[in-house]
Amino acid sequence: MIEGKENWVKLERNLRQIELFLDQKTRRYLILKGISNARFILLVEVYFNPGLSLTELYEKMCVTLSTVSNLTDQLVISGLLSRERRSDDRRVIELNLTKEGHDLLEDILKYRYSLIRNILEGMPAESVSSFVKIIEEFVSHV
Repeated sequence: MIEGKENWVKLERNLRQIELFLDQKTRRYLILKGISNARFILLVEVYFNPGLSLTELYEKMCVTLSTVSNLTDQLVISGLLSRERRSDDRRVIELNLTKEGHDLLEDILKYRYSLIRNILEGMPAESVSSFVKIIEEFVSHV
């Protein structure tokens, strides 16, 4: 348990710094790839949860259903996302990445992983191992 306000402030500041670093670098890379951050986030959700319905995607993204619907339409038109009827319930449309969408997302994620790897490579191996274990434990409580 973290004791004292000073430690909470340090934790919050450090988490924000990590988030800001990854967000800024990723946004610059997305511009080079011709994709918006919102589209990237939607593609990531479908990548890690293939076959999501529009409603399930809406619940994960925490934006309006119309926003998710518009982004989905744009990504389908761009050839990065496909809509298919679920075999078990023909009323439900599931979303999946096309090969082009999958390749684009893999490229962007590889870039993000390289950012993290470059930082971790400058740290002692035991620190990296401890850091990974702590992050995994933290996420397991989210």
